[in-house]
Amino acid sequence: MYAVNKISILNGNWNSATTWLPLGVPANGDVVVINSNVTINANTNRLNGLTINAGFTLNNSGFTLKIDNTTTSNFTNNGTYTDIALSKVIIFGNFTNNGSYNSCYA
Repeated sequence: MYAVNKISILNGNWNSATTWLPLGVPANGDVVVINSNVTINANTNRLNGLTINAGFTLNNSGFTLKIDNTTTSNFTNNGTYTDIALSKVIIFGNFTNNGSYNSCYA
């Protein structure tokens, strides 16, 4: 299986296949673009990149978000990232925050 670009197209849960285009939960090595409001409700696979677009929110409800497939696995936040509960974010690349990053650890 090859890594693909996954774009959220519906508001919903991370582990719901219908949240994503192409259909299916993001797999190891995928690059993810948040283009709707998504809640992480399970630990993620090892992503090769993540971008949250302006106007959209990624809520983490207590799971591990892994953007660590390679050393160039970057996390770009142009929207809103929120820890709803104690969560973990693992990044091997760069983190760029042009939006709102809300952590329950702060």
